[in-house]
Amino acid sequence: MKITFNTKLVLVMTLFILFISVIFSVVLYSFMKDMVKQQTGNRAIAVAESIAHMPSVQEAFHHDNPTSIIQPIIMPIMKATDAQFIVVGDRNSIRVAHPVVANIGKPMEGEDNARAFLGETYVSESVGSLGASLRGKTPIRDKRGDIVGVVSVGFFIQDLEAFTLFTTKKLVALLLAVILGGLIGAFIISYVLKKQLYGLAPDEIVKQFIEKENILQFTQEGVIATDNEGKITLMNDQAEQLLALTSSALVGQQADIALPQLHIRQVINTGKRLHDYEVIIGDEILLINAIPMMKARKLHGVVATFRSKHDMDWLQQELIKTKQYANALRSQTHEFSNKLHVIYGLLQLNERDEAMAMIKKESELSTTLVYQLIDQIADPYVSAMLIAKLHVAQEQHSAFIIDDTSKLSTIVEPTVRHALLTALGNVLDNAMEAIRDQKNQQIYLYFTDIGNEIVFEIENSGVVIPAVHRDRIFQYGFTTKSKGERRGVGLALSRELLRNVGGDIYVEDSEEDTCFIITLPKEAISCMTL
Repeated sequence: MKITFNTKLVLVMTLFILFISVIFSVVLYSFMKDMVKQQTGNRAIAVAESIAHMPSVQEAFHHDNPTSIIQPIIMPIMKATDAQFIVVGDRNSIRVAHPVVANIGKPMEGEDNARAFLGETYVSESVGSLGASLRGKTPIRDKRGDIVGVVSVGFFIQDLEAFTLFTTKKLVALLLAVILGGLIGAFIISYVLKKQLYGLAPDEIVKQFIEKENILQFTQEGVIATDNEGKITLMNDQAEQLLALTSSALVGQQADIALPQLHIRQVINTGKRLHDYEVIIGDEILLINAIPMMKARKLHGVVATFRSKHDMDWLQQELIKTKQYANALRSQTHEFSNKLHVIYGLLQLNERDEAMAMIKKESELSTTLVYQLIDQIADPYVSAMLIAKLHVAQEQHSAFIIDDTSKLSTIVEPTVRHALLTALGNVLDNAMEAIRDQKNQQIYLYFTDIGNEIVFEIENSGVVIPAVHRDRIFQYGFTTKSKGERRGVGLALSRELLRNVGGDIYVEDSEEDTCFIITLPKEAISCMTL
């Protein structure tokens, strides 16, 4: 049979309780025995002193027959106090009063009267004619203060031990009943807790807590959780960064008051999730997912996860650029394949001169611009970007003109390079899309790093941005392109990235074309000059 964690716990608890019960019973018996003896001894002394202070008892020792006076006095007292015996002796320890009349006149047994004849009142244990007993002894003095006798009030040790054992058994039984009730209550509580905790043992709960805490804190999304009343119960580090608020300021607050943009109350009322809706909190545009936490069709709370829309836009732009590169390569491959077929056909027709002329023309057209970009740009990433855009323009039958005086001798640091490539890609893509329907499709490119800045100028032909739109084209979500597409991101993201590294992008319009200018201060970036 497999012994589970709970079975082991029960066995250990049972053995522990048994051990504690035995120890407690022994200690309790010893304590009760001492206490019963002390209380009985005090009672015996009190009775003995009461008898010793009776004038009739004191005067009896001056009569010829003190027994006739004292014996009738002590017998009712013995019955009233439940004492096993009361013995009165004279100065020579000869009994003058005793429960057993036959023992009167005989010497007192136990040999424990010496201290009484010295004037001391005390408790002693000794064995007399009636057996082992606990005795309270005190001297009897006459009117002159002379000791004339002794009183001994006794209780049998056997009866005291029996009383102690009986009392101890009752207390132990009561203790065991309390422990049993506690165990039953503990098992009931354990059962209820285990049911509420889905059968998880304490070590499993700790393990899952550690795992979930690490997952919660290291996830890249902000997370806020509420209870079923909408009160915020949890907030991770990423949420603090995105909201620029601390968990101490939000935990315990009502979400619909502290962060009404999350629409937590709507999720609680409807029980339906909200997916990827945009909200503005502070200076951040966030994409929110709010999900109800349901168990057995009962709402336990809401979890809201959110991420920066800027990050999502950046990922989207990266995917768009990758797709554009793939399409450009696909187009270039298709065009190159068609030209190879034409050349092959000319050779089959024995038109060698025509074939050579076509090869020379294509070689000069592509090679000249490609080598121009390679020679004029030190940074291979920037040159690769422009070569890719060159091929896209050729596929579109657009003229891609590079100023002969252009030169970039700076190798850009990776963080700055990312901002530059994003801005270049967006501006060139927009330029090629803008001139697609123009008769004279031209894109003019100039770049330099001669001064204190790296400067790129991208100019397209025949397209002018209306003045009413000029100040809005760098805003998130603004676009003049067709509706229904995810637009209005590229230029806004480009400006944000450039400004984060000390650069900028702006537009200059003339009456015939549009020119975008990208700048990066050289001293603000880590770079190497060739």
